[in-house]
This record gives sequence, C-alpha cells and structure tokens, in this order.
Amino acid sequence: MRKVMIMGCPGSGKTTLARKLSCKLNLPLVHLDVLNWRDHWQPVSTEEFDALLLQEVRKEAWIIDGNYHRTIPLRLEHCDTVIYLDYSRMTCLFGVIKRVLKGYGKSRPDMGGNCPERFDFSFF
Repeated sequence: MRKVMIMGCPGSGKTTLARKLSCKLNLPLVHLDVLNWRDHWQPVSTEEFDALLLQEVRKEAWIIDGNYHRTIPLRLEHCDTVIYLDYSRMTCLFGVIKRVLKGYGKSRPDMGGNCPERFDFSFF
C-alpha cells in the first residue's frame, strides 16, 4: 500500500481513517478539500483543481481522502488500494452533525483556506 484512495459519504470517517493510516504507514496525506477550497468557501477553478490533483497522484506515495466523483477515474488509475467506507445514512449524518457541532465557526486543518465550519442546510 503506497497509494491509497479513501472514499465514502460525508461524515463516514474518511479523514479520521486517513490521518491514522498516514501515521501508521508513514505516507503523506492529501485532503481533496485542501486542493479545492480557498478562503470563505471559494472553490478553485476546475482547471486548477485538476492540475493540483494530477501533481499529487503522480507522486511516489500518498493517501488521498475525499469524494469529488469527477476525479475518481484519475485517482483509480494511479492508486494501488481503495478503501470505501460504506456506513448507513444515519451513521454518516450523525458524523456530519458531530463534526459541525465540535468545530462550528472554526476552520478544520483538512480544509483549504479559512473555511469556518457551518451548518449547510442544503446538504440535508
């Protein structure tokens, strides 16, 4: 396992697992949200995101966590291991609510820029 792709619904624990695996396997960790978001929830352009991701997947080793369905084929082409966290909708919803309540108003280290945690009612 040198190139690990972790996927799953929001709140399924992708980032938690990615952090633990990164420490255990001594592999660099890449959060897709860091590549995508700038301050105040402003996304980078598709072209910039794709260029940043391509730069990461070409590296010798990594763990990448996140969904971004459009990029699954590229990540699959470069990874040697896929971990899909398949939990119930209720479990994932609880994970999202717990994360938002715990970090409300603060930006997480697995997000790009200054993106304070918030309730996004359109998500629900």
